[in-house]
Amino acid sequence: MLCCKVQRKLNEIIRRLDRIAEVKNKFLLRECVRERQSETVAEWRQTSSTIIGPEVYGRDEDREKVVEFLLSPTQNSEFLSVYPIVGLGGIGKTTLAQLVYNDKRDVAAIMGTCPAHDLTGLSEDDCWSLFKQRAIGPSKEGDEGLMNIGKEIVKKCGGLRMA
Repeated sequence: MLCCKVQRKLNEIIRRLDRIAEVKNKFLLRECVRERQSETVAEWRQTSSTIIGPEVYGRDEDREKVVEFLLSPTQNSEFLSVYPIVGLGGIGKTTLAQLVYNDKRDVAAIMGTCPAHDLTGLSEDDCWSLFKQRAIGPSKEGDEGLMNIGKEIVKKCGGLRMA
């Protein structure tokens, strides 16, 4: 009984697909496969432990604080499981986590629950260095007018590299 119902449904689906193929041929439609936009947009947001770019600006002190905390004897307990890094979007949380993970000292084996490390914006100088590297290039000097515009943009970003 169930087998007959499944067979009838399958035959109906095949008939519908045949009709669709006939319409396609009648109107000379072409077959093509397109990638969904949402999948391609998500690719650039994927992160890994690899730091992209030649230089990270303004996070040495933050990296040291996190690594020191994780390596301190008082934190080396069985209860340690999470060390949250919090801050606005684009402030560098992922970059800091990558720096800590890739630190040569012994960052990644220790886990635990502890106070959050609140990440603040980059200093204006560090933000300008990053902006200049990405927009102009690390060793190039640009038109003075454009450099001034870039510095104004950096001021308005408030230390958020993604802004």
